Amino acid sequence: MSAYQVLMTKKIAPALVQKAKQQDVNIEEMEFVEIVPCEEKDRVREVAEKPALVAFTSKNAVNIVAGLLGKTKPSWKIFCIDGATRTRAEHCFGAPSIAGTAINARQLGAVIAGDNTAKKEVVFFCGDKRRDDLPHILDHEDIDVEEITVYETRLSPEEIGRHFDGIAFFSPSAVESFFSVNVIDDRTVFYAIGDTTSECLKKFAPNRVITCPKASEEDMVDTILGSIKNTNE
Repeated sequence: MSAYQVLMTKKIAPALVQKAKQQDVNIEEMEFVEIVPCEEKDRVREVAEKPALVAFTSKNAVNIVAGLLGKTKPSWKIFCIDGATRTRAEHCFGAPSIAGTAINARQLGAVIAGDNTAKKEVVFFCGDKRRDDLPHILDHEDIDVEEITVYETRLSPEEIGRHFDGIAFFSPSAVESFFSVNVIDDRTVFYAIGDTTSECLKKFAPNRVITCPKASEEDMVDTILGSIKNTNE
């Protein structure tokens, strides 16, 4: 039987590609969005000069903020999405700085609102295509939010030119970019990070969608391998 062919719509860790290959799953990677840092160096450094409560809902924001700060280690109380975002935040700012996590932005807002020790203002480092869930919830709880947009997400569509058994999407932006130039037959299975990406996929094609509940590359690969195993049993 030929290997199961999967397209990742972003680059993932080489070790995960090898892990899949060992289970007869070939992964091809293509970037469908481009992350472009914004010129917010001065403002980010100003925030880092004093204790603050900050929120991250993407690892891209974590990476860019950490890069702007260099060796500076701010005294921040950090709330972030679990999975890849938390992993990067712990790596860049230290595990003790993580005050709370949740599986999505809506639940993260509830975690912040429920923290009685939290200040009633939050600095939200985000991208230009961030969803409204977190700011809306915090506003409802009378918590002031300062949004600092540290990156732009630009679509980078590309025609794939062949059939894949599965295609993995990590954001609604990647879905939009992909389908702007591609048409997929109904044999292909879609894999989506989180419910938001899953719902976006359903707007573009009727194919089967399998949702990975945690926002990490490793969990995505495990979800794909698990679905294939269940199909073959």
